Amino acid sequence: MSDFEDAKLILTPNAYKAGKAYCIKPFDGSGDLTVVRNTTATRVNENGLIEVVAVNVPRVNYPIGGGCPSWLIEPQATNRYLNSEPTANESSAGNITYEVFVWGQTIFTNCVRFLNNPAGVFRYGGTTIASTQYTISAFVIMDDLSAPVVSTSTSGGDFTLVLSGLIVSNPAIVENYGNNIYRVSGTGTTGAINLINNGIVKYAGHSSKGFRVVGWQLEQGSYATSYIPTNGTAVTRNADVFSKANVANLIGQTEGSIFIDFNYKKTDPTDNFICVLSDNSGSNGIWIDVNTSGAFLIIVRVGGASLITYTILGASFLFGRKKIMLNYKSGNTSLFINGAQIGATSTTSFTFPVTIDKINVGSYYNGAGVLNNEINDFYLTTTRLTDAEAVKKTTL
Repeated sequence: MSDFEDAKLILTPNAYKAGKAYCIKPFDGSGDLTVVRNTTATRVNENGLIEVVAVNVPRVNYPIGGGCPSWLIEPQATNRYLNSEPTANESSAGNITYEVFVWGQTIFTNCVRFLNNPAGVFRYGGTTIASTQYTISAFVIMDDLSAPVVSTSTSGGDFTLVLSGLIVSNPAIVENYGNNIYRVSGTGTTGAINLINNGIVKYAGHSSKGFRVVGWQLEQGSYATSYIPTNGTAVTRNADVFSKANVANLIGQTEGSIFIDFNYKKTDPTDNFICVLSDNSGSNGIWIDVNTSGAFLIIVRVGGASLITYTILGASFLFGRKKIMLNYKSGNTSLFINGAQIGATSTTSFTFPVTIDKINVGSYYNGAGVLNNEINDFYLTTTRLTDAEAVKKTTL
């Protein structure tokens, strides 16, 4: 049989409306997922334009430079800059100007202008907490249209990122958004003082290149999430929660297969759930997640006990595109990731004592533990597929 014929539920990034992500199967709409995010949010649309979407509207996000879209599922985050597109100083600043500037295919219409100055150029904003991890990000256009080089010192490169007066020493991430626009981001831990000195600094030892900056974002955590506009106050974007209850007929109660194709970015200090099938509790079901230690876990849980657990360690394994299939059946459960079987086939027997009837994609059964994640494809079968089918389906 084909994947389409086997599947009881298929979710791909296609049709949606406020509060709903439509599934390709089942045809009658009984499997369509409920989507909750009680704030606006941004996405990249099919034209490469950053745009704001309304409350509870699922985000079909397109990759920069083109390609197939994904469901964008993110945890709650707060932009601590009071004005993400500033036209005046928020905290201390030196040798900068503010300009009206059209940023091509983005929502921005202004910028902070950085020109070369031997006395140094800087702009700070936002307020942080001491000894806490934050990520600072912004959109940059260099005057010579080159890719910006973010330095980790007062020399070399074009500028530095600074948190609580300390230069971010971890290598920055530089993403090309097209039209010579780059989003730069860096993560560091704040010191005990200078908690309002968060921003960009161009030291005398950096290059002589000028540049423009907009879309300033300062958020707690280990990675930059999607852009959160602010205008006079800090703004929180709520988490995206995709779920569906009372669908026992779509979930294999004694056997089945779970397939998920996703782009995993970075973990945060809580469990990050990729998908969960449950009885709306933490006692029974199957879940795929990344724990607080960065271990990738697949668990079959019965009566509060983890009867089958696959654990994959190593940060290098986590990030990037993953295709996962768990073929489960009492006495015959196996895991496949990116075309290879992971670990041995489990011969552990199990029987769920209650009906498993709830699906969460990108979060725990109660909506916690939301990923910084892009879901490309998700489907369920109620019969266990063969291991050969799993290898074929999960090969990148």
